[in-house]
Amino acid sequence: MADADDSYLGGPKAAVIAYHNPEIQVTVVDLNAERISAWNSSHLPVHEDLKVVRVARDGTLEATTSLPGLTDPVQLRARQPNLVFSIEVVEAISEADIVFICVNAPTKTAW
Repeated sequence: MADADDSYLGGPKAAVIAYHNPEIQVTVVDLNAERISAWNSSHLPVHEDLKVVRVARDGTLEATTSLPGLTDPVQLRARQPNLVFSIEVVEAISEADIVFICVNAPTKTAW
């Protein structure tokens, strides 16, 4: 797994937005094809909660589970993927309702 440097910080933020808003499409775009490939691979380039990225990116199947304290099983609906990583910048921006621009933050230097 690659180190999570500043060039990957927009992905986890986008994943959280997608995870909590399954009704909207979230597309992360970058001109760097290698970076986008990393996000689309099974070995994600960050150490944050990988489940959030995978659920939003890959979706889930319908399932039944038992939860502590409940006597009846809980039915979980299938979830469609709503997080996409792409190098198609112009297309993604032209289709977007909202655009977030993620840039490297300056580092604090010692005085």
